[in-house]
Amino acid sequence: MPNVLVTPQVITKETLLFLTNRLGFAQVSDRKYEKDFVKIGDTLYLREANAFLTHTQRDITEYIQPIKERTREFTINKWTGFSFAIPADDQTLIIERLRTRYIEPGIKQMINDVEQAISQLGEEGAYWNVGTAGTPINAVSTVLAAQQKLLEAGAPDDGENYLFVSPADQASMANAMSSIYVTDIAKKAIVRGYVATIADFNIIMSQNVRHHTVGGTQTTVTVTTTINKNTSNLTVVKMTGLDSNLKKGDVFAIANVDAVNPRSKRSTGSLQQFVVTADTTASTGVSVPISPAIIMSDDITDRGAARQNVSAYPVAGAVITFENTNYMSNLGFHKSAIALATIPIQFEGAGLTKHSESHNGISVLVTKGSDFHTLEDRYRVDMMFGVTLQQDELIVKVKG
Repeated sequence: MPNVLVTPQVITKETLLFLTNRLGFAQVSDRKYEKDFVKIGDTLYLREANAFLTHTQRDITEYIQPIKERTREFTINKWTGFSFAIPADDQTLIIERLRTRYIEPGIKQMINDVEQAISQLGEEGAYWNVGTAGTPINAVSTVLAAQQKLLEAGAPDDGENYLFVSPADQASMANAMSSIYVTDIAKKAIVRGYVATIADFNIIMSQNVRHHTVGGTQTTVTVTTTINKNTSNLTVVKMTGLDSNLKKGDVFAIANVDAVNPRSKRSTGSLQQFVVTADTTASTGVSVPISPAIIMSDDITDRGAARQNVSAYPVAGAVITFENTNYMSNLGFHKSAIALATIPIQFEGAGLTKHSESHNGISVLVTKGSDFHTLEDRYRVDMMFGVTLQQDELIVKVKG
């Protein structure tokens, strides 16, 4: 193959080709918002779908619902990239040599940064959780339990459920489920790391699945103050009896507070699960920030009874059960749970050569400068992106 003159355009095209073929988590994230961002630091306010209760009688006085649209912030605020120098006598290279020596090693780390950001979102933001902490996934029943959580939360049945597992969990699953753990060759070409489809999940191995270390062991923790519709902040639970500090991402459940079907509002028969949203220092009656907010059927306010997600309010003295064992945060989710966006970087650098290009929704900027004394060319490759949980009810931690 002939040599090519190394230019920002060549590097940009090679970068985009490798990026779009190798992104794992990012390939199965919702990407529809990229065209709505204009510049770095932009924030979109994603509207949540309105929810309604139906009326069942002619007089609807008691059924008229106040509507206040709820939004979630989505900001382009993360940066990843790499830089390198090409000596003067190496500035015409065979394209394969350019790719393997300079581009692929750097892009692998960029991909790692994007996937780590998504994995961290799930570790710290997912409140649904199944499996046995500290034990790699070794049974179909664990995967089915994850599927159950998503279906009970209203996930679409459209084949867009994904389960990202650690190498250890993949090995355990392959050993325990060899009779059904059959690789689909066609899908390997679509999603990097794809290994099987089980219980409607496309199973994908990722080295970026995060390990969650709990804040500490909790023994007898209870609700300090009864919560009701007049409680001003339903994203906080006051707790008594914490033995250790809490860490963002710790999960728990409250006695007699069940999850409900999002349509019928009837109990699913399983406790509603919650996640701690910020590191919290243990003290008597400490206010612990949580997700999701606690909403009951009598809450006819801007929060809206139509968004009811529990069967009962937590009462004073109710026992709170925490996960006390560290675990791998394997992530099962529907594609619409996670949103990812990249945007073209606007940069005016005097005396520099630059090239920005987008492909399949991925945008990168390559900038070139030269050393006058050595004739060495220096390049930097940059990408700006943002990630968010836009539907946190559609993601579950499968503990391993």
